[in-house]
Amino acid sequence: MSRSCQSIGIFVGGLFISGISLALLPIVTSYTLLSVYCGIFGLASGIYVGITAVIMADMLGTEKLTSSYGISLFVNGIIQLVGPPICGIIYEQIGSYGPIFSILGIVLVVGASLWGFVPFIRKRQKIMEKESPIEKL
Repeated sequence: MSRSCQSIGIFVGGLFISGISLALLPIVTSYTLLSVYCGIFGLASGIYVGITAVIMADMLGTEKLTSSYGISLFVNGIIQLVGPPICGIIYEQIGSYGPIFSILGIVLVVGASLWGFVPFIRKRQKIMEKESPIEKL
């Protein structure tokens, strides 16, 4: 197994566990379970956040890493700026944070599942490159 495949597997695993734990947060009923949940969520989130730069370098090359990682952080910052007020508006409408956590957890799980298509996309790219080689500048 190549280093790139291992990195993607670790990234997807962290993203998936993070999504599952976020979706299940509303069923936590005690402080002990909340502490365990926070540990699992924090570890899983740290895994996929920490390995993002490695994945980008593997997929886009080191020459594009700086700009792609910067754009990624910019978009992440915008989402973190806009997300909480939107969640607050939803909370005011429904009166509970439970569905919000569950839906956002499901979004993370779906995002992790979409990474399952990456090997097929790479295979198709290799086939297309063999059929019509293009000179790189």
